[in-house]
Amino acid sequence: MIEFIRNTSNQNTRKTYEQGMNIYKQWCIEHNPVLSFKEEEITDNDVAEFAQYSVVNKGLAYSTVVNRIAAINDHVRYVKNRENNSLMQSVIVSRMLKVLERITPSVRSMGLCSINHLRTILLYMKSNEHIKLMAINKPRKRTMDRDLLMFVFARVFMLRASEITLVKHGHIKMNLESAIEDVANTPLTMIVTLYQSKNLKPGETHERQTVLADVEFEELCAIRLYMNYIINHYSTKSKEELSSEYVFLQIGNGKILSRSTPNHRLQYWIKEAKIQNNANDKICFHGLRAGAATDAAHANIPIHLIMRYGHWKSNAGLLYIRESVHDKNIVSSHIINKQ
Repeated sequence: MIEFIRNTSNQNTRKTYEQGMNIYKQWCIEHNPVLSFKEEEITDNDVAEFAQYSVVNKGLAYSTVVNRIAAINDHVRYVKNRENNSLMQSVIVSRMLKVLERITPSVRSMGLCSINHLRTILLYMKSNEHIKLMAINKPRKRTMDRDLLMFVFARVFMLRASEITLVKHGHIKMNLESAIEDVANTPLTMIVTLYQSKNLKPGETHERQTVLADVEFEELCAIRLYMNYIINHYSTKSKEELSSEYVFLQIGNGKILSRSTPNHRLQYWIKEAKIQNNANDKICFHGLRAGAATDAAHANIPIHLIMRYGHWKSNAGLLYIRESVHDKNIVSSHIINKQ
């Protein structure tokens, strides 16, 4: 297996293959201790069973499972030295993938989290009930501030959960030369630099920039929220201390958030604020990314700029943009009038 991975030319592909093969090897050991893992004895049935387990038992995305099977497939072709020995074309594997594709949620079925959803959550946080809670429970207030900032950050900068948990104070740059009162003349700007996005190559960086929000959603402006967050929670920290700290931490123990925490927190506030969340179109943390892309498209921002800002290198970014009822009516009317 080591020789196969070393002979893979692309570094990112090599890393993906190594991870996929290690996971498959561990699965073989856990589910068939007698045979364990033998490179030359990988069968179609084993791979189909592994795919079913990954989706049904582990709840992995269909695309993730396909990538892992691709790693196993190329490994088999390398070990057996057969170019035409493709697991992907095997009847049992291809049928299993078709079944799994139908039962796994796609990007298109992911519920959007719009700016109006965030506004509803904010208004709920500011309700009389929570003002009383804040007065007697400071950690609760700090958690609310952190969660709201986290949601707004993710939407404004189109960040994934894996990226939001790695944002550091030192990776944020702000133009604070003008006073808050002068923003009409000189808008405040903020830049977030990503170093650890999964789509970035080693040593590569990517910057995303935002300006002060419109007056309508001024209370959800990322710059204002971040400034208040710093003042309220990090006023005693020096610049050097802040630059090495993560922005979003677990309240109390100061540890970095896990990748699942952002989604859990969003689900909590959606439920608390009584926002409708359909099972077949469930709003999730990644829906903030889709919501931002959709709103940008509806504001007539060119698609190529949305893809560049969201750091999509393929047309997959188009799946995040949803058509409004108005857009669908325009298409339908055009088709009818042409007939």
